[in-house]
Amino acid sequence: MNAHNIDTPDPARKEEEPAGAERYLFPGENLRIFSPDIQIKKIRFEAYLTNRRFFLIDQNDRKPGITAKEIPIQSIISSYLEESPAREPVLVLTVRTSDDDTRIMKLVFMHNGEDRGREAEEWVHLISQTLTTAMSGRTQTP
Repeated sequence: MNAHNIDTPDPARKEEEPAGAERYLFPGENLRIFSPDIQIKKIRFEAYLTNRRFFLIDQNDRKPGITAKEIPIQSIISSYLEESPAREPVLVLTVRTSDDDTRIMKLVFMHNGEDRGREAEEWVHLISQTLTTAMSGRTQTP
């Protein structure tokens, strides 16, 4: 699967479970971006960002609809880019836990034969945009 390619449904499979990214989305949830070959602590994931949450799918354990990690968008405090020693882009997320602690999560965009710097930059932009939208929706007064 290529980055940003979402499987198109087969018309013969109308009543079966959704294919591709659709199987992980909740009703009313919109996919903003996803990327394969994201490494966190030596494990490879597919990373997804929606209008409501950030989540990971283990590339070695692909049970339909099962996520390895989910983070509500409101729990993300910040995001920025670094570079690994192998010159791979690293997306650094600062996340607030349910215990009100802060944790750092580093997502390495593994080399796959192309420069993934732009892809990582797009993640930072979309996370910022999604956070702004989520925060403005929460602070509006009736």
